[in-house]
This record gives sequence, structure tokens and C-alpha cells, in this order.
Amino acid sequence: MSEYHFETSQIVTHRPPSFEDVQSIGELLLGKTKHRPAIGIICGSGLGSLADMVEDANIILYSEIPSFPTSTVPGHMGKLVFGTMKGKQVVLMSGRLHYYEGYPMWKTTIPVRILKACGISTLILTNAVGGLNPDYSVGDVMIIRDHIDLPGITGQCVLRGENDERFGPRFLATVETYDRELATLTKSIAEKLGLSDIMREGTYIMVGGPTYGTVAEFRLLRGFGADAVGKLYERFR
Repeated sequence: MSEYHFETSQIVTHRPPSFEDVQSIGELLLGKTKHRPAIGIICGSGLGSLADMVEDANIILYSEIPSFPTSTVPGHMGKLVFGTMKGKQVVLMSGRLHYYEGYPMWKTTIPVRILKACGISTLILTNAVGGLNPDYSVGDVMIIRDHIDLPGITGQCVLRGENDERFGPRFLATVETYDRELATLTKSIAEKLGLSDIMREGTYIMVGGPTYGTVAEFRLLRGFGADAVGKLYERFR
């Protein structure tokens, strides 16, 4: 395992980085590792130790990456881990970022854009959530089938502001956001491992946080059709 340190560039950090900035940061990171990952994994609460399973790891701290927000929540280590898992080249975000940490919405998109610039074509997102569906139990695992972006539909969408078509279209379709083939594969693997009884599939609703919801708020969110609720985190396109 190796840990790299490097000097930050002159990229401006008080506004969204340009497409060129993001590509430059991606190239900078790839220059510090021999790995060329196609799979990115964002480790949610309780899964930070997943990074310990990465073989031949190269570690880069968030605080040393230009424009990259740092994690301030306990349990979120704040480091990128490049390496291999089961023969696949991966990069893990050991530590997520949250809107409630004080970052403007646009800044929560930066890490995933940089992962894309590093070559990521498949992204696995994980987080700890609160169950709203009365049929769910503590410890269940839910595959996200769809989501409700509550801050987004109330005016705080992370894609608000100037748009660069090289990142993606202005009017982004969010139908079928989550890959059905990966969901099917996940359920198949869970069945082989004897975990079918704890596997769920439902709708996730995002709230701003950091406070936990009241009983009345949970009833409201359940009325929207949500099965689980969590704090706002990285959005991607």
C-alpha cells in the first residue's frame, strides 16, 4: 500500500471547476497510480473499512486533491483508494460528502465528476438510511429502484447554474437512473449467499439534514411513496 502526496495546482476553488479543470485533476490522480479503474465505489456510513479489502492500494487524501471537498463527518475517512478487488480495478471513496456539512450544492458533484475523469463507467453508491416502509427491518439492504430528490424539486438541485454540455445535457432525464442489470445481478448474488430474506428494492428519498426527521415528517415522506430516507449526498449524471 502506498500513500501519495503532491502539490495542488492553481485551480480556482470558490466556483465550480470547469470541464478542463476536472479533466486535469483526473489526469493528476492517474499520474499517481498505475491503476486504471472502471468501477467506482462510494462507501457510506459503516462501510469505510471496505477500503481495507483493496489490494495493491494507492491512497490519496481528499485534502490533497485540488477542488475536492473534505469529509467532516466521523467515520468518513476522506481518502481515495485506487487498487484491485477480486481482480477488478477500482477506486473507492472512503468517506462521503454531504450538503449539510456546509458545502454549496455544486460542490457535492465534484467528486463524481472527477471519478468520471479517471475513467469510471460503473458507479456503486452506498449509504446508511432510515426505513420508512413498515415491511422493512433493521439491517435490511435496499436496492434503489427510484428516488425522490426533495431538495431538488424545492429549488436546490445540484445541477442548478451554468451548464457545460460536456458534463451532460441541461435537461437531464432521470427515468431509469439506476441500472437494472446491476440490480438483477445483485439480487442473484444475494440469493446465492442466502441473503434473499434481507434484500429489498424500493424508492429512496433525499432530505437535506443533518437533523433526523420527526414522526410527522416520516409519515409525510412515506406518503410520498418513499421506502427509505437519507441525508443529501453526491448526485451524479
